[in-house]
Amino acid sequence: MERQRTAAPAPRCSFSDLPSPVAAHIFSLLSNDDRLPMLDVCTAWHAIVDAGGPALWPTAVIKGPMDISASTDNQAEIDAARRPALYDCSFHQNLLGKAAGLSPRLRSLFVDADSTQPETILSILAVVPAVSLVRLSIKGRSPGLLPVVLQRFRQLQRVELTGDASRVSWEGPGGTWLARMICSLELAPVIMENEDGDEAISDDLCLSSRRAAHLGAALSQLTRLAITVCWDDDTSVPALVAALPTLQAFSLCARGVANAKQAASVVKLLASLPLHLTIDLTVTRAVFIDREYDYEDWEEFQLPSGLAAVPGLNSLLLGTGIELPPDWLQLSRLRALTLHNDDLERLTLIEHPFTSLTQLQLHMSSGDVAPALASLTSLQSLRLESRVRPSACGLPASLTALTALTCLEVLGFDLPSLPASVQDMSSLRTLAVMPSPNQLPAGRYLEGLQELRWTGSLTQYSVARDLPPSLALATCLERLEVSVLDFRCSASGALLLAKLPALRAVTVHSMSDNYTGFKSNLRALRPDLRITSWF
Repeated sequence: MERQRTAAPAPRCSFSDLPSPVAAHIFSLLSNDDRLPMLDVCTAWHAIVDAGGPALWPTAVIKGPMDISASTDNQAEIDAARRPALYDCSFHQNLLGKAAGLSPRLRSLFVDADSTQPETILSILAVVPAVSLVRLSIKGRSPGLLPVVLQRFRQLQRVELTGDASRVSWEGPGGTWLARMICSLELAPVIMENEDGDEAISDDLCLSSRRAAHLGAALSQLTRLAITVCWDDDTSVPALVAALPTLQAFSLCARGVANAKQAASVVKLLASLPLHLTIDLTVTRAVFIDREYDYEDWEEFQLPSGLAAVPGLNSLLLGTGIELPPDWLQLSRLRALTLHNDDLERLTLIEHPFTSLTQLQLHMSSGDVAPALASLTSLQSLRLESRVRPSACGLPASLTALTALTCLEVLGFDLPSLPASVQDMSSLRTLAVMPSPNQLPAGRYLEGLQELRWTGSLTQYSVARDLPPSLALATCLERLEVSVLDFRCSASGALLLAKLPALRAVTVHSMSDNYTGFKSNLRALRPDLRITSWF
């Protein structure tokens, strides 16, 4: 009798049997938020993530509360928002509890404390587990005591300070130790205030030439430096920049430049920098923030020649009353340019030399844009901003030739409708129109749009009275900011947005009594959406 043969059982295989390189590749395909819990799953998974280096390390994000003083005059609300028991406005949970609950195996942390008090940063860092943190990025106004607080992070190697680090005490305890780990630094000393309450850029960085050179030598890992300063033939900035051994990118915002002599000293500084540096330059006559046009009666002057000899010049922004240098057509390597009304006619001269230009901002006192704009075939971002609110913005029909354009902002114009030349632009990914027309026309531009800002004053008659039906065409839309006057059909509006598959965040400007119903309906249909409102 023949014996019946049975197949041997297949060997059991689990994820832990995969080779580490294969598991690391799978982990790299996950989002940052999905990789964060993996640190505490098991020792093996943590070892794979840790061995993957910075490219595989997940970054925890702690977002501080907004500075409520910017939006309310109620002192009780301001005091409540600044108490130690802060809240996390992004995730609706206790901010400090979230910081303290981070994994002790965490290697990378981003603290987003923009528009908050510097003490918020200290409160967060005081409770974050300090065992394994290697990389730290802080956005906001860094407090002077930051070096003292950070000394508890013994494994720390790389630090980025963006926003304003001008108050950090580099010469105090831990200052030199922290400086050795800084790889990106922004110094924007906005500390002056006049009788009207306007903030202005301080006269200097509170650094002598000797102290600036000493700090520069201590910043041994610094690759990116951004400085905003009131320019008065400043000597501390050149001394600081000259002492940085590893600098690769330098951004200078020189405010209060009132004459050609001061402008020449700015150009002289840039011409003295190493050839390999990437440089972004902003020069304005204004000292006070957002008061650029208060200086229109000043005598105009021209930026002197010499910038064409700076090979790393990446972007150039000149304030009102400062004309482009005589050799501006030789700035062929520029990737970003901002022009004001007096220079708009020069657009007709731009042809072949500016094929590398990817960002253009035009501050205009008339609504007509030069037809030669279509020659900028590499343009990716275009911003048009009106100074005097003309009745319309005349965009040339040839704008559709800008097939690389992904971001368009039209700000400050009273538009009866979206210009026809925009409606056929299928390359757009970001569109901002403020104030917005009361109708959002259908068109090809909606097909690939990922961000739409369609807002205006709620007191305007032209503001849309309900969500426009054409939004249904924006199937790739991820972020929406819109002004709606009264939400006549809150249920249908919520259903319209709920059907947009890619939508992740909605901000609504409204004074409607129906907004609460709209928000409830939308949250029931799409609990994954982040919904915020302004009234």
